Amino acid sequence: MENKSFKQIAQEFLLNTSKGNGRTYFVQYLHADFKHHNVFFKGDAQTLLLATEENAKNYPDKTFEIKRAMQDGDLVAVHSHATLKKEDPGFA
Repeated sequence: MENKSFKQIAQEFLLNTSKGNGRTYFVQYLHADFKHHNVFFKGDAQTLLLATEENAKNYPDKTFEIKRAMQDGDLVAVHSHATLKKEDPGFA
């Protein structure tokens, strides 16, 4: 496996999970004690994975665009814009 930066991994993870194709990335990159900060779901990986898959099915025209990604050591921040439907203004 090629060496990827944390920033590259985060971007790849987000782009694929936004399409509902995150199962491989969840297994490959997430630690067993993974916790996330999405307030709409329980904080574990399995709940988030199922939610991303369901979201991709419910919103097949969804877009997800990474605007910026920054890395400082092992910390990564990603600024993105998503729309669920073509006519939606979207959210960051």
